[in-house]
Amino acid sequence: MAIRTVAALLLVACVAWGLDASLPAGELRDYGSFVASGRAATAGENPYGIHPLTFHVVLPGFDVWNPNLNPPVSLPLFALFDTADPHRGFRWWWITSLLAYGAAVLLLTRRYGGRRSLLLPLWALALAGFWDTLALGQIYLPLVLASAGAWLLLDRGRPTAAGILIGVVVAVKPNFAVWPALLLLAGYVRPAAAAGATVVALSALPVAIYGWTVYRQWVELILSDAGRAAFLTNASLPGLLQRLNAGAAGAVAAVAILAGLATWAVRRRPTVLTASACGLFGGIVASPIAWVHYTLFLLPVFFWMRLSPAAVAAAALLVVPVPLMLRTLDAPLWQQVTLGSVYNWAVLLLGVALTAAARSPVREPTPALTVVFYDGVCGLCDRFVHFLLSHDRRGLLRFAPLQGALARRDLERAGHDPAALRSILVVADKGSGNERVLARSRAVLHVLATLGGAWALVARVGALVPTALADRLYDLVAAHRYRWFGQFETCPLPKPEWRSRFIDDVVTDV
Repeated sequence: MAIRTVAALLLVACVAWGLDASLPAGELRDYGSFVASGRAATAGENPYGIHPLTFHVVLPGFDVWNPNLNPPVSLPLFALFDTADPHRGFRWWWITSLLAYGAAVLLLTRRYGGRRSLLLPLWALALAGFWDTLALGQIYLPLVLASAGAWLLLDRGRPTAAGILIGVVVAVKPNFAVWPALLLLAGYVRPAAAAGATVVALSALPVAIYGWTVYRQWVELILSDAGRAAFLTNASLPGLLQRLNAGAAGAVAAVAILAGLATWAVRRRPTVLTASACGLFGGIVASPIAWVHYTLFLLPVFFWMRLSPAAVAAAALLVVPVPLMLRTLDAPLWQQVTLGSVYNWAVLLLGVALTAAARSPVREPTPALTVVFYDGVCGLCDRFVHFLLSHDRRGLLRFAPLQGALARRDLERAGHDPAALRSILVVADKGSGNERVLARSRAVLHVLATLGGAWALVARVGALVPTALADRLYDLVAAHRYRWFGQFETCPLPKPEWRSRFIDDVVTDV
């Protein structure tokens, strides 16, 4: 307990330090480069050149201009940045980025927090990449939210929607193309295809607005910017080897890592989240440039995985504030590749932690179950239960009668009277932090969505109907269900192969 308390205090101190250092204080930094890029693109000039608002970085042993390095898909957003006073826009973007990151941490905590202490979300708020992103006015944090959303959608079995969000991330940060590539090689075609289609659609937008020239200008800048890879906040393996004047070895190592991940995905067919974890890791460790801000995309991995000693060490190193790292810029080389390269070592330690998952895929967290409480003597309900049992391929639904002891215990605890209810009532995500009770039309739509496939599409269409109208139709049928569909004297016994899906003993006693 003492160790946890000390760790919490240190994390709080890092949060306080990061907040103080990241508040907008007059200098536009990278945000200025983005405004300049958007302004140049709108004016028909080179958006990847040096302009009056381009950030000029001057540090010990490091004097360089920092133009926009993002692909042309970013230019329409940066043109919007230029519609307001840059300093006011910087403050609004700071707030937007903070809220986006907070939402990502909240979503991951709600999904995986039951298996973690409060130290993990506090750690997420103390990460060096988070506060440096805010300080620079960078664009990573909304993309981190998209990445976390894609991860959670994969976890919930919604591959197409997840693929669209993955495509958004890849379109802006192409090094993360490793993620959908591994999904495809592991056999997950739908998210990979959706991601690819999204990248193509988004990448075509700047061509339609600015013409093909912007892609040529972007490629020219990237090819002329190789020296930047040695900067200390580059967390990739090629970046570490570049500091050792071994750039060629870094390129060979990157190719070897990507080839190894591809071979593993094809041969081992890992689970979708294991493939995603290794895809996010590969997109960072093998990238020519992966600033410490890129490590924020690993949030879902840390929340999901079992935290081994190597993973804990990696997490601790990622908290080291950027200003402390930059103090070694003019230090001897051995200090730069040790104390000054903690982000690189953190990524490599995470690779060690993921090795076990790559060799023996981690089982994905068991999806939360949904309990369907139904009228045990209603003919319509009996038919609906049989329909659900026949179509619930993933086995996510459990059943219990409203007349049983479980209904009295669980529903009364939630403020519902089983005796006063008509037809079905659903407890969604039972046993998780997101457990909730759904009634009437919302209950029916939820169980249809749980079935997946075409029935999930039916549920989405049904959700477009106003709840008040849908509930009225539901009540009409419920009021006449016995007369229209018949009534049993006692609850029918389920088929033997379905007996385990009924979780109230009352069902098996009648």
